[in-house]
Amino acid sequence: MLAGAAFLSSLAQSGPGSIVRVSTTAGGVGANGYSESAVISADGRYVAFMSMASNLDPSDTSTGFDIFRKDLQTGALVRASTSATGGQSNPDSSSPSISADGRYVAFESFAENLVAGDPTESSHIFRKDVQTGAVVRVSASGAGIQADESSQAPVISADGRYVVFGSFATNLVEGDTDGSYRLYRKDLQSGGIRRVIENAQGQDGGSGTHAAISPDGRYVAFVSSATNLVPGDSNGVDHVYRKDFRTGAVVRVSTGASGLQADSYCWKPSISADGRYIAFHSNASNLVPEPDWMHHVFRKDLQTGAVAVVSANAAGERGNWASDDAKISADGRYVVFHSDATNLVPGDTNDRPELFCKDLQTGLVTRVCTATSGAEGNDWSQRASASADGRYVAFESPASNLVSGDTNGTSDVFCRDLGAQFAQPKVRSLVISPSLGSRPKGMWVTARFDRMPTGRLIMTVDTPNSWLVPPGPVGVSGRTTSVRFFVGMARSPLHGEKITIRTWLLGIPFSTSYRFR
Repeated sequence: MLAGAAFLSSLAQSGPGSIVRVSTTAGGVGANGYSESAVISADGRYVAFMSMASNLDPSDTSTGFDIFRKDLQTGALVRASTSATGGQSNPDSSSPSISADGRYVAFESFAENLVAGDPTESSHIFRKDVQTGAVVRVSASGAGIQADESSQAPVISADGRYVVFGSFATNLVEGDTDGSYRLYRKDLQSGGIRRVIENAQGQDGGSGTHAAISPDGRYVAFVSSATNLVPGDSNGVDHVYRKDFRTGAVVRVSTGASGLQADSYCWKPSISADGRYIAFHSNASNLVPEPDWMHHVFRKDLQTGAVAVVSANAAGERGNWASDDAKISADGRYVVFHSDATNLVPGDTNDRPELFCKDLQTGLVTRVCTATSGAEGNDWSQRASASADGRYVAFESPASNLVSGDTNGTSDVFCRDLGAQFAQPKVRSLVISPSLGSRPKGMWVTARFDRMPTGRLIMTVDTPNSWLVPPGPVGVSGRTTSVRFFVGMARSPLHGEKITIRTWLLGIPFSTSYRFR
């Protein structure tokens, strides 16, 4: 563990701009196989990734890809693609997705020995509880029957309750019999499963791809060429949509500020914590004025309708080559993206596809994939994943000069600290004060934060107890370390009854319970 502590210090104590290699053993030895597909937890502490390396886990004797979770605070490394007893999976596992606190890792696997009763040769979706070791199969019907065809590409909600995935199965929900690749949202608390691509009336929209889920699981953004999801969808190209699972509403994201539908395909959405902002990439010519037909990254504000070009430098000049694969911060301010452009930051001379972070408030663009010294990477970088506040970015690259001692000659996973200016507050405590003698009955809740926010933020409140009446969005100003709000009650609490209050700030949940006496 001493080596693990040294691993942390290189990131946490070196200051803004520091970078560490994630795909190493707890002792800091580099992986001896290809590592990729990094996803970082909301607080930036944990990174899950897939690797063919055989030296990351001493008990690893498999020859395929496994899923690992690295703790950037301690250096500890856990193999997630194992059974509840720790047995290694037999074939490949891939496509990890991680919960906000790093406890749960969802992934795709062809393994037949992760859970009991899995005799099929198709890929399935699983969720690993790294804390307890428990593994559950996600790709199953509401009755628990496993999918009869391959399932892929999971994305998990902040608390690990919901997992959205794609599947060719015909037995997950009633009526899906044609074998099309559809998207589903599985509730691992109730066991229920729902089809994602439906219009507000519940009519099937067919196949779709590239799901992104909001931290609380309420919103799912996705790509579809269906023409029956919203009125006026007439051109049959791939569009980005957002589904609200609370109301059933579907909105088309890929439109200009006036509401005109995009005239070319739009892909790979990424969604902010409150569902207001969605980033995606497209070569459509009519999303913003003065089109150039280049593949750009855009950010849509679903509250105002405004569309911003993300793939532009600090002076507002758009990237001179294609940009894609956007990842948006929880508050929608920062977007990390992949680009071949050479004009986004000064001194970009390596002629390699790279990763950049755009601050849509200031216009500043930061190149992510550089060494701590600022030296540009000597090879490509791709597939970024950002922490909720945008400060930490995990990615993959075969570059050998990002950290010292990188001699394995293959792709590694790295994590970059973009600086303290990205840091935003986290909820540290919730204090409940019942007010049962007043009208209306309810309770005052005080949320305390670990720091003041850099701007106004929105906090949402969730109350699992159905008789509680949560407030609407709670505003958090930039000059406070606490906020007080009221939660109403539809009835008086019973003696000994326990209630739970949960807040979501920048996609990170925090909950507390109170028992009435």
